[in-house]
Amino acid sequence: MIRYKDFSRIVLLAALVALPACASRPAPRIFVLDPPGGAPTGIVSLRDRPQVALLAVQVPDYLDTTDILTRGTGHEIVASDSARWGERLSVGVTHAVLSALQARRQDLGIAPADSIDNRPRRLLVQIDALDLWSDGRCTLTARWSLLDRDGETVLVSLASSFSIPAAATTTIGEGGLVEAVSRAIADLAQAIAVSLPKA
Repeated sequence: MIRYKDFSRIVLLAALVALPACASRPAPRIFVLDPPGGAPTGIVSLRDRPQVALLAVQVPDYLDTTDILTRGTGHEIVASDSARWGERLSVGVTHAVLSALQARRQDLGIAPADSIDNRPRRLLVQIDALDLWSDGRCTLTARWSLLDRDGETVLVSLASSFSIPAAATTTIGEGGLVEAVSRAIADLAQAIAVSLPKA
């Protein structure tokens, strides 16, 4: 029978053995989807343009984490142990879509829903699937709707899928994976921008 004193020594020894392994592991790389300089710079007034409120982009629950997830074999999802998102994926996607829309549709006053206090048109975006593979392939399926100021009349209701092909090299790395997701999000934002009515 192991006495408490002996048990404590075993636990302490195990912790000391594990400590160098933990200390030698480099800190994970942190990535965001929103590119630098994506949105218009300077002071921009929303009042003189038709206002559109972008609600938080919805993503599947299992993706709404800071883990960078890739598809494994079968139904397996694999979390990167050397990289992660700097914010929850839904937050990062919302920021990236907002920046891209602001850059593409400067005739509209597109802003986060919580920053507009009147009754603007509302843009709802839902990502149904966002699959990423270690070779850089990325597929994204999404739908979006634009509601009029009454909150009920649907002005736009569309869905589409976007696909980023595998990279030319067999080893792509975390930066390449993030770039694939960024490209898919940019393609989605472009499709949304084109679908929104003219100001």
